[in-house]
Amino acid sequence: LEVASRYAPAEVASEVRSYLASGDVAKAMESLGRYLGNLDRSSLESLVAKVNEELSKQVEVDETSFYVFKVSGLNLEFLRSFKVPGALLDQFSMEELGRYFVVSTTVTPLVVRVYYAYPAPLPQGGEGAITVVSYYRGTTTTTTIAVGVSGGRDEGVRPWVGVGVEPAGETENCVFTVDPEVGRVVGSLRGLARGERIYAARLIGSTLYLVTFRQVDPLFAIDLSNPEEPRVLGFLKVPGFSEYLHPIAPGRLLGIGVEDGYLKVSLYDVEDPGEMDEISKVLISCSYSPALADHKAVTVDYGYSYVYLPITSFCTYPPAGRLAVIRFGEDRVELVKLLEHANVIRALYIGKELYNISMDRVRVYTLPELEYLTSVELS
Repeated sequence: LEVASRYAPAEVASEVRSYLASGDVAKAMESLGRYLGNLDRSSLESLVAKVNEELSKQVEVDETSFYVFKVSGLNLEFLRSFKVPGALLDQFSMEELGRYFVVSTTVTPLVVRVYYAYPAPLPQGGEGAITVVSYYRGTTTTTTIAVGVSGGRDEGVRPWVGVGVEPAGETENCVFTVDPEVGRVVGSLRGLARGERIYAARLIGSTLYLVTFRQVDPLFAIDLSNPEEPRVLGFLKVPGFSEYLHPIAPGRLLGIGVEDGYLKVSLYDVEDPGEMDEISKVLISCSYSPALADHKAVTVDYGYSYVYLPITSFCTYPPAGRLAVIRFGEDRVELVKLLEHANVIRALYIGKELYNISMDRVRVYTLPELEYLTSVELS
């Protein structure tokens, strides 16, 4: 708004700056919008081009703010705050490691831009009719009323003018270690997988695993044994990407994601982070799982080495709900069975029984045979 006001008449610029000084951004935008809306098309295009050219030189990056509180019983005391460049993906992108706080972010350079758009022309006028049906004491009366539409748009209609941000260059992925006692970044690793963004993160011990994606899925292993000097131990590039990582056994990592339109469950060998490998995978066609957005949809049954994954299959119409039961071992994942259950969202196990849950019913199966036992409707 400050930049755009420089190209406005003195009285408009003064009004905009006055609103900005008082913190009333909405009023400042309204004042400038009135002026811009009254310009003819060529003048508006010229002014917007000049403003955007100047704004393009002011590149910023997104930031994430953290606030540190002391909790004592029911009392909260604010201690300090700190910022890191970039945006978080989810809760697994921030973890505690000893006295340090580890943050993984995708940093996007941004510029502010002014946009405008003229309303589309309305269709030309024409004639039509409205039918009114009245019912009274067994008698129905139908009336047709002719109506006309002038069409076109009123003269003097104003264009829409708005302000937004857009990317101004390649993204980069970063890892920051912060000392929350002082609110200061003490270690960082920057410039990972430029042009990509973080799809999954998981801290296991002192090793941070990151998945980034644009065309292939680089799985990074980052050493945080010295939190103030994080370093890349190795990375693995495989097709597709993982949205969720789960430590399934020592030296083994389970990944749930997408590959070439298929729902994908991968088993990674991370025994040596410098020589990681995708040793097995299961691909399920035409399917989506809520686990891609919510890790709580994944249930791991270590007793029977099963992973329970609710899915929706779009290979049929209407789409079919299933619970995918996947067996995992030291060097293999394999699909055991698809249990039919419309709109299944969760699974849990108690003893030798598996409970599949949707909004309207619970279906029960035996373990490990996966034979149907009974169903309970939820009212």
